[in-house]
Amino acid sequence: MDTELRVRGTSGLRVIDPSVFPLSITANTAAATMMIADKGTDAIIRSLFGG
Repeated sequence: MDTELRVRGTSGLRVIDPSVFPLSITANTAAATMMIADKGTDAIIRSLFGG
């Protein structure tokens, strides 16, 4: 994984789920997962439309 949530060694594949967390979260993961999804969505939009 890179900082744009792309899977290294592949093309066109991103992972946007709790498996990208560097450490295990002991609380409910819903809010953190929503933040990762928001970051991933922004990265996909930037890669498709620039900016």
